[in-house]
Amino acid sequence: MYKFILYSLTMLAATSGPAALYDHLDVPYTATPITIDGNLEPAWDRALPYNLGACDGTINNLIVEHYLTVVRLLWNEKYLYVSFVCSGHEIIAPMTQRDQPVYQHDCCEVFLRLNAKTMVEIVVSPHNVVYDARSFRNDLNTMTVDIGYNVAGLQTATKIIAVDKGRLVWRVEMAIPWAGLGLDPGKQDCLDGNFLRYETMTSESRQKQNGPLKAYLPLSLFPTGVPGWPSGTSSHGKIQLRHQDMAPQEKANQP
Repeated sequence: MYKFILYSLTMLAATSGPAALYDHLDVPYTATPITIDGNLEPAWDRALPYNLGACDGTINNLIVEHYLTVVRLLWNEKYLYVSFVCSGHEIIAPMTQRDQPVYQHDCCEVFLRLNAKTMVEIVVSPHNVVYDARSFRNDLNTMTVDIGYNVAGLQTATKIIAVDKGRLVWRVEMAIPWAGLGLDPGKQDCLDGNFLRYETMTSESRQKQNGPLKAYLPLSLFPTGVPGWPSGTSSHGKIQLRHQDMAPQEKANQP
């Protein structure tokens, strides 16, 4: 079972290309609302698979064989839908309360830039613990993070699948409400943002994959250039909403 799943994930990596080749992320429209339960219903088949790479924009053998991560997006008038499928050896995610520093351990993360100075960050652990915050950059280029901010109406779900001894696949599913972000998709063709996955690598997991001695492995859709928090605009790419997928009646109903 595990070999089949790993083969399928590897084929996705081979067919969708290295992260450095993504000049934007294409987001199809879905007329079918997505149920957020971690099961990735058939409606997700419309979404394009994108593989997360290293901070330098490459997908290497270590990622493909041990930590392959695929992100997909869909949208409708109410939500931006995001799903992650992650492979790995183990899960380390001790946080249990909302807005604890979930990003210090295994997690998936979404960055969305609302305007030139404001950004929203949503982090979800494999156990469905959420950290969300809003960041402001002032005229002196200093960043202030408001962890008291919550995305109103945010829905998340996760599911962990044991595929073989010492091997796991875990999923994250999100429905991010446009209203909670203060955005109107009818007037929004494109967003700036990035999508990341962090993996805590213990001495045991490093021994299993025989890779470099890194305590923390960051993966991202768009290259960040540094293995840290991608707060700069250069760390974000274009998220293109495909309005052309909408039926004529749906287009007519847009504001």
